[in-house]
Amino acid sequence: MAYALSLSVDQDLLALGRAVGELRRRNLKVSAITLGPGADAGQARLTVIVDADEGTVEMAMRKLLKVSGVRGATREPQ
Repeated sequence: MAYALSLSVDQDLLALGRAVGELRRRNLKVSAITLGPGADAGQARLTVIVDADEGTVEMAMRKLLKVSGVRGATREPQ
């Protein structure tokens, strides 16, 4: 099943690299990735569409919230 993961990250390349690296380590199949301005100054919104089962997505969300530079995360089924 496809899920949309929406991450609020610090607006620097290190935070973005860490977040995407965590998805890579989880070996998630990414079908789309978008980066845009965040709600607060100094933050960006990273939206990723992944195709995985619910348990895998839940584990990835827990790990993403522990990544330095990730300020928040939500997921929605597609």
